[in-house]
Amino acid sequence: MKDEVIRKLLDQPEVVEIHEVLEPYDLLVKVRSRDLQSLKEGPLNTVSEIEGISETRSILVLNTLKEALYNL
Repeated sequence: MKDEVIRKLLDQPEVVEIHEVLEPYDLLVKVRSRDLQSLKEGPLNTVSEIEGISETRSILVLNTLKEALYNL
């Protein structure tokens, strides 16, 4: 079931990162949106309709102080 959810998330253009995480959740998904209205109409609505997703939690970022790619 999780593989199917991941496959559907990979098809979403607003999804920029997908991470498998430890309990209590299975996945951490980062999406980008122009504004709150676009977020509600796009990815939040789409993700909540994917079969296999029973719960979502959202954290809205107000300001990004640092964002970098760093591979170990």
